[in-house]
Amino acid sequence: MDIVSFGMELLGSNSSDEQLIGARILRQFAVSQRYSEETLEKIGINFPVVERLVEMLNWKDLQEEEIRRSAAEILSKLAGKKQNSLRVAGISGAMESISSLLESTRSSDLTIWDS
Repeated sequence: MDIVSFGMELLGSNSSDEQLIGARILRQFAVSQRYSEETLEKIGINFPVVERLVEMLNWKDLQEEEIRRSAAEILSKLAGKKQNSLRVAGISGAMESISSLLESTRSSDLTIWDS
C-alpha cells in the first residue's frame, strides 16, 4: 500500500489521532510540488474520501481544528482542478460547508482586526 492510500484509509478511522495523521499525510502530498498532481488525482477519484473531507469541514471541536484546516487545504487544491470541482460541488452539503468555513474565517479575521 502506498502512503497516500494509507492516509486516505486513516481518514475513515474512528480514532481522532489516526484521522489527524491521515489528514496530515494527504495535506503534505497534496501541496507538494512534486507529488500534488498524482495525489489529487488519487483523492479525486475516491468519492468516499472526498465526502469525508467535506464532512470534516463541519467539525466544531477545537481539538479537531488541524483536521479541519487540513481538509480545507486538500479540498481547495482538489477543487482547483476542473474535473474535481464538479465532484466536490456535487456532494450534498458541500457548498454549505465551504461557505460556512469561509464565513467563520471572515469572522475570525474581523475579530483579530477589531482587537
